[in-house]
Amino acid sequence: TRAQVMDVLSSQANLAGYRAVIDAAAEYDRALPMMMTAAGTVPAAKTFIMGVGVAGLQAIATARRLGAIVTATDVRPAVKEQVQSL
Repeated sequence: TRAQVMDVLSSQANLAGYRAVIDAAAEYDRALPMMMTAAGTVPAAKTFIMGVGVAGLQAIATARRLGAIVTATDVRPAVKEQVQSL
């Protein structure tokens, strides 16, 4: 239907989740993924996502792609399966 094609709310929430992780990574002083160099090892950054709606799911996926260790929580028990699928 037309409503599904023009679902502005979920598309904007998707962008918000992506942008939140990108902005947080820019503010973080170190790299997100684990890096092993001759000088030593830099552990992966730990990321905590609160709320696993559309934006939260995108934030989880983006943080994992960037190499962070991700933990997420939500008040809804049904969300557990969605998080585990990522």
